[in-house]
Parts: sequence; C-alpha cells; structure tokens
Amino acid sequence: MTLSRIHLTLARTADHPEGDPDHGYDIIAPLEKDGGLDVKAWQRHRDDCTVHRFAPGEDDERGHLIHGRRGWVFSYRPRHPPIPRRRLHLDHRA
Repeated sequence: MTLSRIHLTLARTADHPEGDPDHGYDIIAPLEKDGGLDVKAWQRHRDDCTVHRFAPGEDDERGHLIHGRRGWVFSYRPRHPPIPRRRLHLDHRA
C-alpha cells in the first residue's frame, strides 16, 4: 500500500467564490486505482493519513483525515471527534 500526497487548492468558499491558489490542503492518503480515497487502506493506516491546511495570514493547521458515517472530514484535534468547519466532498469524483 502506497500513500499519496494530494495537493488541493482553488476550493470555493464564501470569501473566495472562484477559489484561491494560496489557500489549500496537503493530504497524505491511500488512493484506489481509480483515484478515489481507499477506505480499507485508510482503516489500516489511519495514523499516517494526515492533512495540512494553509492560508496566507493564518496559522497552518495539521491534523488527520477521518472517515465516518457521513463521509470524509479533517480533524485538527488529536484523539477527539472531528468538528468540521465544513464537510469536504472527497467522495465525489470529477
């Protein structure tokens, strides 16, 4: 099993409806052959599946990729349930 580095930018938000290349996430996660996140591999390697959120003028945040009943979220609070600011649609494929 190989972990991949996924670099996400240009996510649309209320402040940046067209996205912003300086705001984003670096995610370390296992991928399936079709490019989707691999839930079974994540279950075996969840401590290695991390996220780094970056934005100019804000402190960087580091946490973990979590999969639950409602899909994928980022948790920036170790050993606590995630409190997502927004739910990311990582299950949807373009």
